Amino acid sequence: CTAGNEIGTVSSETITVYVQYAPINVRITAPTAPRAGKNITLRCGSQANPVANSYSWRKLCGSQSTDLWGYGAEYRLRATVEIGTCDYFCSARNSLGEKDSPAQRIDVQYAPINVRITAPTAPRAGEYITLRCRSKANPVANSYSWRKLCGSQSTDLWGYGAEYRLRATVEIGTCDYFCSARNSLGEKDSPAQRIDVQYAPI
Repeated sequence: CTAGNEIGTVSSETITVYVQYAPINVRITAPTAPRAGKNITLRCGSQANPVANSYSWRKLCGSQSTDLWGYGAEYRLRATVEIGTCDYFCSARNSLGEKDSPAQRIDVQYAPINVRITAPTAPRAGEYITLRCRSKANPVANSYSWRKLCGSQSTDLWGYGAEYRLRATVEIGTCDYFCSARNSLGEKDSPAQRIDVQYAPI
């Protein structure tokens, strides 16, 4: 501050006031798009005075909440498909209080899994039907291929995406169909799918 009169002015020395407060701006930092199988570290950051000296962690998977004990400002874990469906929280604490972070979800990347063909139930011979190739992947599958196995003869079916349209016949009811889903991390085949074509006596 400065004080003055008709003779002159003088300024005080600078005084710094150190305000004490409980943690604020608590947040989790996580690696961007880790691949499944990789070990990763989540870090709990905050702003506090005095600095936070105690931390706790929690995960919420669906409706199930689990406390994660024995960790400090860092929580190390293995990236899996399952943890990519969970929300993580940390809490930072000092002598004046504590605060929780918002939820942090980990964007785990993985090649297609659970690849399967969905087909109509018991179509009649002569009907047009659509087989669909389903999968779980991150990033989502963006390329598909199809194959049919009739007896010992395997045939690649070119030019199709996630859907394969065909006419139900007696003959196709004797074949197994397969699809493959692919993203930038890999590909996986479906199990065999047989179509239960219904037809009158022949």
